[in-house]
Amino acid sequence: MHGMRALRRWTPAGLQLRRALERPGRFLAVSVEEARRREKLVHESAKARGARSVSSHVVDTGFSVVFGLCIACWYFDWFSARETTHLERFTAWLRARQVAVVAFELDHVMCCRPRGDRGISLFELEEYCAGISPDFAEAAAALARRGFFLALVVRGCTPPAAPARSWWRKEEKQPEFVDGPELARKLVARMCPEALGSIKVITSTAAPESSVEDCIQEITSVHRVPARRVVLFTASKDTEQDGQDNTWTGIHVPNPKEGFRYEDLQLPAAADEEGWFELPITLLKQVRSSIGL
Repeated sequence: MHGMRALRRWTPAGLQLRRALERPGRFLAVSVEEARRREKLVHESAKARGARSVSSHVVDTGFSVVFGLCIACWYFDWFSARETTHLERFTAWLRARQVAVVAFELDHVMCCRPRGDRGISLFELEEYCAGISPDFAEAAAALARRGFFLALVVRGCTPPAAPARSWWRKEEKQPEFVDGPELARKLVARMCPEALGSIKVITSTAAPESSVEDCIQEITSVHRVPARRVVLFTASKDTEQDGQDNTWTGIHVPNPKEGFRYEDLQLPAAADEEGWFELPITLLKQVRSSIGL
């Protein structure tokens, strides 16, 4: 019995199997070399017949390059660079004016629903957020992806007065309200969270004798940009201005029931679109803003 086992070990097939198991790297190298030799013979025979053949190295390299470019385009959102005609014209209009910060007012611009003197209760927050302007939600997310900064302005938010207390009455629990910058942040976080990363300033005119000019100064000081590179979309006709003499631009939003719309701007019929060169410019702007240039 032992003799038969030893005979099986030392047969040619057994020896080849033992060598392959003892040195798998060498066995694999031989197999690869054999495959390359066969491929070379196939190419030579194809050329002898007058056919054209492409090496597998060229095919593998080309496929790797194309696959890598597709992954990069998907990761950096190149495929969704052109969303709507209005959005492209709006972006081209901002770049033509070298705008760095786009500011929106909360009331009747970002959201069409009115807020009370005390703000919005948490029970009504979802209904209030449903009144957001669709064009604002789309534009805010797109501008954030394209390297623009956003700012939010809230007019006339005052803290609610504390209820009077009495020792003979049991104190009733009052509903919690949100107002001012916190309400604007919750609206953006719920309806267009992609834009939160580009918002650094949420200012208000709640302080006594505070005005929109003070809000613009706060925006320019935080972003370190001149006032002429700031655009404010406002529901007040008195705040509208054309941005001449190195001042900020105020765009009036005339319809309070619909809020911000692309049609509020006199957009050009055709815009110079940057297409595939848009991503390097956006990345360069983000790098410069991160290092404080």
